[in-house]
Amino acid sequence: MTEAGINRLALHAVHETLGATFALHAGWRLPQTYGDSEDEYARLRSHAVAFDRSDRTRLLVSGEDAGTVLGAVFGEAAGELEEGRAVRAGALD
Repeated sequence: MTEAGINRLALHAVHETLGATFALHAGWRLPQTYGDSEDEYARLRSHAVAFDRSDRTRLLVSGEDAGTVLGAVFGEAAGELEEGRAVRAGALD
């Protein structure tokens, strides 16, 4: 948390570099726009887009098979976590 309780995304600096303007939503400073909406749409259609949803990524997994479930969804590093620990990982399909 920064700015007196305002959370920032894991990729906040990347969004800034790409020219994002930000808005507050549920205690998070989130990218609102990167400029002209027509230009954004044209870039979306001609290139690729990545969504940073790190503001929605808190899980509590419990039970005997918690490690197995975490390992299956998030990869080996997550499956080997000790109780009460965290890891940054992308969900695997």
